[in-house]
Amino acid sequence: MSEYRIFLCQVIFTFCLPATAFPQTAVQGRDSLPTDIASCLSKATQARTKNNIEDEQRLLEHAETLTGTDSEVAQVQKRLALIDWRHHQRHDAARERLKRAGNGPDPTMAWFTLTELELTARNYEAAAKAAAQAKKTADSEFLRVHAKLAINKTAVRAAMDRRRQGKLAADTSLLEIMNDLRETVSSESGHLETSRVLLQAALLLDDGDAALLGWRSYFHVVPGSPMPNAIAKAGNIIQNILPDWSEAEATVDTRIRLIHALGESRLFAEAELVALDPRADERVRENPRVIELMAYARIVRKLREEVDDFYRLLSLRKTHPSKLDQLLNRAWNELWPDLHEPGSKTAPRGKKLTQILATRFGTDFTVGETGGFYSLHMGHIVIDETRSVTQYGYSGDMRFVSLDNMVSNGFWTWMRGANSTGGWAKPGAMWQVRPAYASEPLNVWRELHSEKEVARFEKEIIAENARDDARARENPHAYLPGLNKRLTKQALFRILDELKKKGFEGEELRKTFITHLEHALQESSIFAHEGRHVIDGVVPASLRPTNPEYTAKLSEVAFAPEPRLALSNLIGPSIGNSTNHGKANLRVMKGIVKWMSEKKGEIAGLDMKRPLLPQADLLTDQQIKAVFRWLDPLAKGK
Repeated sequence: MSEYRIFLCQVIFTFCLPATAFPQTAVQGRDSLPTDIASCLSKATQARTKNNIEDEQRLLEHAETLTGTDSEVAQVQKRLALIDWRHHQRHDAARERLKRAGNGPDPTMAWFTLTELELTARNYEAAAKAAAQAKKTADSEFLRVHAKLAINKTAVRAAMDRRRQGKLAADTSLLEIMNDLRETVSSESGHLETSRVLLQAALLLDDGDAALLGWRSYFHVVPGSPMPNAIAKAGNIIQNILPDWSEAEATVDTRIRLIHALGESRLFAEAELVALDPRADERVRENPRVIELMAYARIVRKLREEVDDFYRLLSLRKTHPSKLDQLLNRAWNELWPDLHEPGSKTAPRGKKLTQILATRFGTDFTVGETGGFYSLHMGHIVIDETRSVTQYGYSGDMRFVSLDNMVSNGFWTWMRGANSTGGWAKPGAMWQVRPAYASEPLNVWRELHSEKEVARFEKEIIAENARDDARARENPHAYLPGLNKRLTKQALFRILDELKKKGFEGEELRKTFITHLEHALQESSIFAHEGRHVIDGVVPASLRPTNPEYTAKLSEVAFAPEPRLALSNLIGPSIGNSTNHGKANLRVMKGIVKWMSEKKGEIAGLDMKRPLLPQADLLTDQQIKAVFRWLDPLAKGK
C-alpha cells in the first residue's frame, strides 16, 4: 500500500485480502490521557488509524476540557462532529459543533463538512446555505473554487432529485450554474467532480455542447485523441449525438442511443436523467436496454447508501461481515427481473453473476478483507488492457483494469473520508481506481498556486518539524508528519522549478505539470508497486517474499520517476500497525535508518547528534533510490 498525501489531497493504495474476523484494538487506559490538547489530537489520529472510534472520541472529548490555541479548539470540534455524524448519526449534535467551528479560525472546512452532511440527508436548502458560508469564509482562491463547486453541486443534486420525481427540474438558476460550470471547465479541464456536475446540469437543460464538454473533461479526452478502450465505442456515439442534441428535435431512436451510450460509458445516473425526462416519448422507457440501465442506476444508488451504513456499523463493531453479503444478494435479486435473463427468478452467484454484470454494465467487484475490515470494492471498467512489467531482469505480463464510477471503495476509504483506496492486485492482474488519481494533480496545482494554502502548509511544516525529533527519540522508526510534508514540498517545487527552467509558462506549464504528476503517481504506485506483485509471482521460490507488500514498496520507490514523492507516501500513521502494510512500512523505516547510519559520511549536512530518520530529506533522489535497491534481495548484484 502506498500512501499519497499531497497537500490537502490524500490517496491510500491497498491490496485486498481474504476475509477474517474483526481486528481488535485495545482502548487506551484513562490514566494515560494526555495533559495537552496537541497530544490529544495526535493520539486521537493514531486511534483513528486503528479504527478505535471509542478511544478517538474519548481523547477528543478530553481535549475539549483542555486549553489550546483557537485553531486546536476548532479542530477538536470538527473531528467530534465527524464522529457524531458519520459514526453515530447524531446529526443535530454534529451541526452544532460544525457551526461553532465555522465561527472560529480556518472555518471553511467546517462549512464544507456541513454541506456534505446536509447533502447526504437531502436537505438541499440547508446544504446551499452551508456552501454559501464556505464561499464567504474562504480565504484563498483554492478554497473559493471548491466552495463554488459545493454551491453548484448542491443545486444540481436537487434538480436531479426533481427529475427522478418526474419533474422537468430545470429553471433559470440552473442555467446560471451550468454556465458557471462551463466557464470553469473550459478554462481548467480535467477535474472529475466539476466535469461530471457540468455534464449532469447540461443534460437536464438539453445543452449538448456543454454536456460534451463535461463528458470529454471527465474522461480527459481531447478531440481526435484515443479514448479509454473499454468505453471507446460509446464515446464515439456520444461525440456524434451531443453536438446536435436538442430535446425538442430528438427522435425516440436518438434519445435511446444517447441513453445506451451514457450507460456504456458507465455514467448510469446520467443515462437515467435522460430516460426520466417527462417530455420523452414512453417508447423510450419501454426499450429493454433502457429498462435495465434505469434499474441498475436505481439499485446502485441504493446499494451505495446501504454499504456506507454497513461501514458505519462496522466501525462501531455493531454488525457482522455477513451483512454485506446479504446486502449484495438482495441488490442482485432486485435487479434480476429487469435483466430478462432466462431461467431462475433469482440472481445466480459466483462467476456467472460476475460475467453477466461485467457484460451488461462493465461492473467489476471484489468482496473481502482490506486492511483488516470486510469491504466491497465495486466500480466499472473503463480501461482493460495488457501491460508488461520488467524489474531487475524479471518480466511478466499483467492485465491492467481502470475502474470508474465507484459504488464502494472499501471500508478504509469510507473511514478516512479524504483518502481513497487507489488499487489492488491479484496474480497476473491489477486494478486502478481512476477517481483516486484523475483529479489529484489538478488539486495539487491549485494549491501550489494559492499563497494562502502554501503559507498554511509551511506553517504545518514548522509545527511538525519541532515535534519530529522528539518523536524519533522516543521511537527511531516512528511516523514523522514533518518529514512527510518536507519531502512532499521538496518534490513538488522541484518539478515546478524544472518545468519553468525548460521554458514552460501559463497554460502549457499547468498542463505539463499535471501530466507529469499524474504519470509519476501512476508509475510508482501502480506499475512499480502492483507490478512487483506480478514479478514476485515469476521469480524463483527462494526469492519470493513472506510479506509481498514489503517488496512492492521497495519497487514503488526504487522505480519511481519522483522518488521523494514516493518515499513521502510510505511515511504515514500506518507505520508499525498490525497489517501487512504497517509491518512493511516499519521495516522500510528501519532499513532507511540502517542505511543512513552505515553511509553517514556520504550524506551532506547530516547531524549525528540528532535522530537519523527526521533527516531523511537530506538524501538526494539518487540516494533514496539506492536505499531501496540496497534493501531489495532482487537487486543484489544488479
